[in-house]
Amino acid sequence: MAKKVAVVDDSREFIDFVKGVLEPEGYEVISVLGSLRAREIIRESKPDLILLDIMMPGRSGWELLDILKLDPQTQEIPIIITTAMRAFTARQKDKIRDVLRKPFDIGVLVEKVKAAIGEP
Repeated sequence: MAKKVAVVDDSREFIDFVKGVLEPEGYEVISVLGSLRAREIIRESKPDLILLDIMMPGRSGWELLDILKLDPQTQEIPIIITTAMRAFTARQKDKIRDVLRKPFDIGVLVEKVKAAIGEP
C-alpha cells in the first residue's frame, strides 16, 4: 500500500503540480482544495504526511495546524509547511516537521517527503 500525502492548498494548479511529482514516485496524493473541509478530509483519509499551505482564504494554514495538532486523530501526522513566507515563531516551528519554501525544486520536494515518511 502506497504512503499517502495530503496536499492542502487553495490553488488547484499547485495541488496538481505536487500530484504530478509525487505520484510517479509511488505516493498516493490526497487533494484538499482549501482549508474549510481539510480536517474532515484528513481524518477520513488518514494520510502519512500533510503538505500545508499557510496563506489561504477562510481559515489560514496556521489555524488549521493548531486544529490538527489538538485532534487526537491527527496530532501525530507530520506536517510540512509549503509557503513563500520567510519568518515563523518558535511556537509554530515546534508543531511542524519541515518547511518547503515556494518556489522550490522538485528534487527538494521529493527529498523532504522521503525524509518525513520514507519511501512509498
